[in-house]
Amino acid sequence: MDKGGAEALTQTHEFANSKGNVYRMRTMEIIVHVIDHATYHIGQLMSSVRSLGGNPAPTNYIHYLRTKE
Repeated sequence: MDKGGAEALTQTHEFANSKGNVYRMRTMEIIVHVIDHATYHIGQLMSSVRSLGGNPAPTNYIHYLRTKE
């Protein structure tokens, strides 16, 4: 049966990390983790650009939406 909407976001997934530890997470928790992890690396890149004297490009989604037209 195909799961959609809120039910799909609460579906549990089981996986193992590279060390073989098994974890269970809901779809929504995985989505939040991916966004959070990406944000962490964007911060690292911006910090590196600034340390080299540069001015990093804006990376937030709302800026994209406001300037895409």
